[in-house]
Amino acid sequence: ATLGRVLFYDKKLSSNETVACASCHRQDTAFSDSATASTGVNGTTGRHSMRLINARFAQELKFFWDERAQSLEAQTTMPIRDHGEMGFSGASGDPDFATLIARLSALEYYRELFKFAFGSEEITESKM
Repeated sequence: ATLGRVLFYDKKLSSNETVACASCHRQDTAFSDSATASTGVNGTTGRHSMRLINARFAQELKFFWDERAQSLEAQTTMPIRDHGEMGFSGASGDPDFATLIARLSALEYYRELFKFAFGSEEITESKM
């Protein structure tokens, strides 16, 4: 839980270190966004962020407004990989996801959190 919370609130997960998951999924608005369109690293996104809910009680079978994610696990890093949202797309001049892994791996606290959660300091997308 600690690792997940740190990842959720850390702006280092965006290419320019200005946006965290929590920037759009705001706790004070039931983990949603009250803006018409959320603000990402490259301006506003196409829509506001969907609410985050307990997946155990979700009725959604697919995730995101356009239903592009087939599971909760599949959607987890999609915003990080999106050019407009968090900017690690690897296209349009954006750094790729490996750059994020290297950034997090250079931080001792992430190595410690991943070791505690997974038994290894190795940081991977699937562990995120």
